[in-house]
Amino acid sequence: LLDRARGALKRRDTTAALAALDEHRRDFHDGALVAEAEVVRIEALIQAKNHTAARTAAESFLARFPKSPLVRRVRSLVENLKETP
Repeated sequence: LLDRARGALKRRDTTAALAALDEHRRDFHDGALVAEAEVVRIEALIQAKNHTAARTAAESFLARFPKSPLVRRVRSLVENLKETP
C-alpha cells in the first residue's frame, strides 16, 4: 500500500495516494510502518496543496513519534511550507 501511495505521488495522483494511505491506516493502524505512512500522507497533502491538513498531520506526527528517525524529514517538510504562500 505504501508503494502504491508513493507511485501515485510520482504520477501526481494525490487522490489515489491518499486512498492507499487511508487503506493502510485502516488495515495496519498499529503496524511497523505507521510512521512512514504518515510521512507519505504529509507529502501527499502538500502535493494536494492542502497545507493546513499537512501542518496538522505533521504536528500530530511529531507528537506521536518524537524519537522517530523521520522527525527531521517532517520538520523539513513543514519548514518548506512556511516558504510557500
